Amino acid sequence: MASIPRDGYNTAEATNNYNATHEGELSSIPTATTAELQPNGHDTHKTEAGPPAGTGRDGAKAKESFPAKVKRIWLAKTGIDQRTYMQMFKGALAPTIAISAYQSTAWAETYTTIGYLCGIIAILSLPIQPRAKYLQTMLTNVLVCCFGCAVALLAMYCTVQARLNSEFQQTRNGGPGTSGLAAGGAPTTTYNSSASAVAGVWLFIQIYAISTYRANRPQFTIPSIMYAIFANVSMVYAPQFGSMVQANAFAKKLLGSFLTGFAISTGVSLFVFPLTSRGVVFNDIAGYIGSLRGCMQANLDYLHSLEDSDMFAPHRVNTAGDDVAGSKEAATFKAKVQALTGLHAKLNMDLPFAKREVAFGSLGPDDIQELARGLRQIMVPTVGLSSMPEIFQRIAETRGWDRELDLSHATLEDSPNDEEKIRIEAIQQWHVSLTAISILEQNNTAVRTAVA
Repeated sequence: MASIPRDGYNTAEATNNYNATHEGELSSIPTATTAELQPNGHDTHKTEAGPPAGTGRDGAKAKESFPAKVKRIWLAKTGIDQRTYMQMFKGALAPTIAISAYQSTAWAETYTTIGYLCGIIAILSLPIQPRAKYLQTMLTNVLVCCFGCAVALLAMYCTVQARLNSEFQQTRNGGPGTSGLAAGGAPTTTYNSSASAVAGVWLFIQIYAISTYRANRPQFTIPSIMYAIFANVSMVYAPQFGSMVQANAFAKKLLGSFLTGFAISTGVSLFVFPLTSRGVVFNDIAGYIGSLRGCMQANLDYLHSLEDSDMFAPHRVNTAGDDVAGSKEAATFKAKVQALTGLHAKLNMDLPFAKREVAFGSLGPDDIQELARGLRQIMVPTVGLSSMPEIFQRIAETRGWDRELDLSHATLEDSPNDEEKIRIEAIQQWHVSLTAISILEQNNTAVRTAVA
């Protein structure tokens, strides 16, 4: 077996000792033979390979077009792809339609001064959500707003009764410039403290109840916000009504504004750049697989970094008190694993909606669930590999090796005591083992290249 020279001790001799001890284990691992490495009679170090990526058949580098280059640089710098731009446009379209409709006289006369709620509700409906999630949320929003309208009518009935029981209904007729008998005029109502107090109590009760429910059930945050808006607007206008006829007309107009916002948002969600929950899950699965590959490559890079380093060296601690990875490779591996766990959480959130969605396709709900289960079975041991730095750190703390001392290139003769001798011996054993694994990996890669 070839050896890689190292400073501080003889790697070739240590590798030979390792081979003599584990000859049976190494012999069972397939390695490259001379015939496999020389399919065309060429030297083993000059295996043929195809042209690198981005080149033509003759090995010349393919010329990248200017738009493709700009797109590649933009994605690398910002991470914003075409789908993100589509979602940004989709989210801004619904409120734009609701506000632009005010250019119509009929629209302005219908919704008067509360038409602005159409645009607000169109935003809060989140039309950028996938189809299944949006429809489920929309059903909840409609039910909550209808319930809020019923409660608002009850509160306005209480305010009207408080006004009627605290004062006589005053009808003011006439206007400036009149004399003699009163001339006919529009009936108005004056300020009434009892009606205002009752409206304030109802507003307090509704906001307190919906805020408590929202804190207990965070998944109903959007419907709770819509209910709070309905309660605030209705209770502000409630003390001004002198009869239930006026209250009913206002509640009908207010509920119509909310439902109009829902209708605009639904049309945009279903017909403008439609997005299915199944498509979101399939994108999550593709990113999941790519993240798994990145984690495995980062793990290999971390293992290669241990071939000539002291894995028991103490970790640094930043100003926040968090442990900092001992090497750049370990930090990269940890970041990859964190990204993988984030994708796993997102997939679990999107999976129920994809299973409930009605769509044409080759994969059913059980198939999608089986895919997610298989990915989870691969993810668990992959995440477990990231605990190697913590294991080395725990061993160092237990054995008292967590001192500012690097023994990566030390020899047994340099050890002042038995404890450091054990540490140096452990480091050398890890170096030899990882070097052997690296050599076997290179041989197998050469075999695959030769066969290809």
